[in-house]
Amino acid sequence: MNEAEILKMIHVLSETTSTLAEGIKVISVAMNTYNVGLKGLHDRLVILEQRPSRSWISRIFGRQR
Repeated sequence: MNEAEILKMIHVLSETTSTLAEGIKVISVAMNTYNVGLKGLHDRLVILEQRPSRSWISRIFGRQR
């Protein structure tokens, strides 16, 4: 391998690493958004469960107004 081929290979590896890093960043943001959504759902269910009136199950699956 000559110097030009080695430099080209290093450039390709650098671009690939950069692309992988961007992909990991996107996955991280998506997982964080998913976790925030789950936390919001959990918090809402806890609030509904604590209400003294009807249970949260009947609120979700009960008659629609």
